[in-house]
Amino acid sequence: MSGSNKMTFRFATPADAPAFAEWAAKNPEIPQKDLEASMKKNNPTATVLVVEENGVPLLFIPVYLTMRIAYLGFNPENTREQNLAALEAMLPIVQAFARIWHINEVDTLTKSDIPVAQWAAAHGFEAEDRELYTVKAIPPEGRVQ
Repeated sequence: MSGSNKMTFRFATPADAPAFAEWAAKNPEIPQKDLEASMKKNNPTATVLVVEENGVPLLFIPVYLTMRIAYLGFNPENTREQNLAALEAMLPIVQAFARIWHINEVDTLTKSDIPVAQWAAAHGFEAEDRELYTVKAIPPEGRVQ
């Protein structure tokens, strides 16, 4: 392939599954938990995007939706007990909201030495040992190119 041809995009089809599964199985850099997370049975919003050149797949991209807790806005006048009670009430509400949209994973960003992180770890959140990289899908000026 020359690399000068135009790349095209499509959604994967069931016929792609065997080849893509083989590619993933041969790649030791893909953690098992990522393979499992990309399965529709584990994340109902999962779909697979494909980049190809001249009809030949070059890259497949499993994607799924997650719900991110942006931050926790506690009332500064709360007692510690009120904050804990609010956290206990928050989790099932956030989980139920995620389920409405068929989202299986809820995450948040924090640091391990912050008390909220310790609460999260005690309530089923798992710390990720990899770095998170983000990119905006909608540019700041609001126009998609």
